[in-house]
Amino acid sequence: MSNKDTCYWCHTCKKGLDNDDVKVDVYADAVLHGDNSHPTEYDDPKCPDCGEYVSEAEQCDGCQEIVEKCHQYRNVRVCADCLPIHMLSDAISNTKFNIACQLVTLLGMTYEVASARVTEVFNDYDFNEGE
Repeated sequence: MSNKDTCYWCHTCKKGLDNDDVKVDVYADAVLHGDNSHPTEYDDPKCPDCGEYVSEAEQCDGCQEIVEKCHQYRNVRVCADCLPIHMLSDAISNTKFNIACQLVTLLGMTYEVASARVTEVFNDYDFNEGE
C-alpha cells in the first residue's frame, strides 16, 4: 500500500486495514433524471471481520504497518514502536558527532579521522556490558 492510499483502523479488532479491505455499503444508487438528481451515496467504511465502522488510520514510514496514530518526528511519520528507534538513532548520531568534534579540538585530529575512530569504537563497544 502506498502512503497516498487511505487506510483505516478497526477499534474493535485493533488492526489496520487497506482501502481495498474495508466494506462499503451503498445507501442509494445514482438518480440522473429530473429535478431529483443525486449521485450514488455510500455508507461509511466498515471492518470486513466484525462489521463495525472504522476510522481513518496512518501508515508508519518506518515499519510500513497501518496504525491508529502516527507521530510526526522530523520529516517522517512513525508509530509508537518506531519512534524510540528514530530518536535513539538521532541521539547516537549526535553523540558520535560531538565526540568526533572533541577529538578534533583536544587531539588535533582531522574530522574524518576522528569520525572513523568514533565509529570504530561504537561498533566494537558492548553496550550491554554492566547490566
